[in-house]
Amino acid sequence: SGGGTRYKQSSRRVVPTTNCELNDATAEIRIVEKVLKNGDLYNGGLSAGVPHGTGKYLWSDGCMYEGEWTRGKASGKGRFSWPSGATYEGQFKDGRMDGEGTFIGIDGDTYRGHWLWGRKHGYGEKRYANGDVYQGNWKANLQDGNGRYVWSDGNEYVGEWKNGVIFGKGTMTWANGNRYEGLWENGAPVGKGVLSWNEEKTSTNQFGGWGRRNKKKDDEIVQQKLSSVETMSKNTNFPRICISELEDTNACDNVEAGSMLSPYTSESDTGDNASGCGECEWARSPLLLESGGAMSLQQSPRWLDEGDVKKPGHTVTAGHKNYDLMLNLQLGIRYSVGKHASLLRELRHCDFDPKDKQWTRFPPEGSKSTPPHLSVEFKWKDYCPVVFRHLRELFTVDPADYMLAICGNESLREFSSPGKSGSSFYLTQDERFMIKTMKKSEIKVLLKMLPSYYEHVSKYKNSLVTKFFGVHCVKPVGGQKTRFIVMGNLFCSEYRIHK
Repeated sequence: SGGGTRYKQSSRRVVPTTNCELNDATAEIRIVEKVLKNGDLYNGGLSAGVPHGTGKYLWSDGCMYEGEWTRGKASGKGRFSWPSGATYEGQFKDGRMDGEGTFIGIDGDTYRGHWLWGRKHGYGEKRYANGDVYQGNWKANLQDGNGRYVWSDGNEYVGEWKNGVIFGKGTMTWANGNRYEGLWENGAPVGKGVLSWNEEKTSTNQFGGWGRRNKKKDDEIVQQKLSSVETMSKNTNFPRICISELEDTNACDNVEAGSMLSPYTSESDTGDNASGCGECEWARSPLLLESGGAMSLQQSPRWLDEGDVKKPGHTVTAGHKNYDLMLNLQLGIRYSVGKHASLLRELRHCDFDPKDKQWTRFPPEGSKSTPPHLSVEFKWKDYCPVVFRHLRELFTVDPADYMLAICGNESLREFSSPGKSGSSFYLTQDERFMIKTMKKSEIKVLLKMLPSYYEHVSKYKNSLVTKFFGVHCVKPVGGQKTRFIVMGNLFCSEYRIHK
């Protein structure tokens, strides 16, 4: 089928932070126009130092948001555009695309449908620039559930999808009238099915040649999101289909329409022209609007390429025994930091109570307060969350940088423990934060000494005592509790050790 050009987009979250609480009934909104030192421009309603009402923010790199704001966050109807020409227009909630909306890519690919927490989720229709169309259900940016895909040449698939791949019961109908109805797995027919040549139907047994005849080649096809053709007979070709969109933190449209399979495409047609799916180049950090009305945009740091330097530890990737644990940890920390960032009040004695712990359920389909995810269902516990929010502020840790380092696109690195404790250690890729698993007894001791610890680091701001940023617990459904602490890496430095 026709070719498409892959592209990268920046994040689309527009979430200013504020040191003020707004009351809709009493807040005074004034219209301002501010030109920032870095070249950014904001024009619109401002209340208590944050955007409120309607307004337009133009970044110096050409990105622009224009629409409704609520308490410093893009909420309601709005439009976000990129300098590449890509646009999103629709509903926002808490600074993310949420609700009904339309995304138009630079190549003309268009998605119209439902979004949840910045991702395609629910029913939607995507029209590719080459004329292909998908109509059906989405889950966390991937085709999932029942859907219909029509190629520009008239071929059509109607049936079930799973994680962006044709999987389950479905029917493939070719433009010439040939038709196959049966089970599919990873884009290929498996098991028993019914093949029809025009009006003649043939009931078949298991098609052994379609299953795992060439496993190495099949793996390459799935990994590259490409497709190939395996011939059953001289007269009939059957496609191996894998139409996928990678999960992305900001729902960037990563699918390449040109890699969509035509039932008569040969390997030589796809060849080396296909490439891997793109990634977001950088993530936009929260827009900081200070109480005095001055505004500044902090671009999140891009971690330096270390070249051939081998970093210690093993990167936790898919297939690792603790991969789900890492995903749960990242989801929980992102939730905790975002939830408590708005609790702008003085510490109270009750905040140090060791019994001040809050359980939150994270179902895979998401909830009112938690995003959908591709891991198992789990529960998340925060210990003394308000205290640790104040500690992070005391240690001048920016919430956006903290979440980006631990919960960004980079996986954590795991270290084996040579000690008797049997604890596991995880290090962020920028090496600023260390995560250590802990026993219940150790957590109790730490929480007991937390008031004294807070008093010490408040008094001695340059103390070399280890900095603690959070204590949490993860419990998968049917699994064991894993308690851990997030702390600063004492030896992290921007300077390299040299001779």
